[in-house]
Amino acid sequence: MRTPKRILFTIAIAGAILATQSTAHATLVNIATPGNLLALLPSTDLGASTIDGQGFTGGITDTVDNFAGTSNQDNGLIFVNGDPDQRFVVTGFNSPILDIRFFGSPNDPTRLPPSLTIYYSTLSTTSINASDSNYTGGNGGVLVPFMTLTSASLNNPIGGATNAYIDLSVNAPAGTQTLLFDLGSANGNGDRIDEVQAFATPEPGSLAVLGILSGIALLWRRRKVA
Repeated sequence: MRTPKRILFTIAIAGAILATQSTAHATLVNIATPGNLLALLPSTDLGASTIDGQGFTGGITDTVDNFAGTSNQDNGLIFVNGDPDQRFVVTGFNSPILDIRFFGSPNDPTRLPPSLTIYYSTLSTTSINASDSNYTGGNGGVLVPFMTLTSASLNNPIGGATNAYIDLSVNAPAGTQTLLFDLGSANGNGDRIDEVQAFATPEPGSLAVLGILSGIALLWRRRKVA
């Protein structure tokens, strides 16, 4: 039974439209569960230069879009006062990363990190030394170059809370397993990181099928025209 060329041409057009829409509306998905990287378990997948209070083992709960400064707040990661090189590392995942969402408290500048640099590694490591082999050569590199942080940098406020976040577009390759954050020197009080989220874009499940159908239909139509 021969398929009418009008039907095949319709399939080609529909496939092209749906494929375009799928690409345009691809949804960012969190790379880890829970969504807050600071609350990943086991806690041995996290490390820091210093930790004030309970730290990763009890002071950071599974809170996403953390309402810092409210009754259900999670104080996040707080460095020890005077830490001259505040750093923390997160591993325990394996994914490309296209977006990092970094939460802080702009209304508490005494605990706002002065700067931010992010490194990635395709190895699973809790090293906080950005110059070692985990983050250099073919194993990793700089993901977000040094940037100064101010209260104005956190330009996405959380309604009903005192904290806000900055969205950072990145391009960590497939196989990324570790993120290292360098936050500069504490100016008196140890700085606080309320939350960190990381996202990737999934491949639309139907995109490949639509592309194949569209290609077949268009090739068939071209042969008929020829």
